[in-house]
Amino acid sequence: MLQKVLAIVIVFIGLTAVIFPFASGDQAYFIGDSYYINLKDSVDQKYEPYINSLVQQDLSKKAAREKKELRTALKPKADSIETQIIVATEKKNGLKLEKLRIVKQRYDEVSDLIIQPEIIMDQKRYAQLMKEYKDLGDVVKKGDEYQTLINNIEEAKEIIAD
Repeated sequence: MLQKVLAIVIVFIGLTAVIFPFASGDQAYFIGDSYYINLKDSVDQKYEPYINSLVQQDLSKKAAREKKELRTALKPKADSIETQIIVATEKKNGLKLEKLRIVKQRYDEVSDLIIQPEIIMDQKRYAQLMKEYKDLGDVVKKGDEYQTLINNIEEAKEIIAD
């Protein structure tokens, strides 16, 4: 009886070893740099579909690794460039604000001039100053809006930093 049971177990193990790889059908996989594919897939598909997917996966992993290495290598330069852009923008804003301050100063001068009696008496000069006053007024108004926006941006940066 023991021999029959032992024979059945051996036959079962043998059939499992022979049939299981053919019944699997799972996709190929790789561990490290080695590719693995089951026997059924290798016979049915001649390796190609899974080898192609493995190669694609391997290339994707290598590309991701290279991208990470490149990002790590270039981050200091990118941060430096970003800092330079911020400094340049602040200088540009500073120059704009300086120009706007000069325009505002001229606007105030013209405002003082147009109320003087001798200017009012000289109609030609008065007309020129009134035109300049109006034109400068439009620029000053836009400059004030610009300054308000700059202030709002600075406040937002401070809030974000906190």
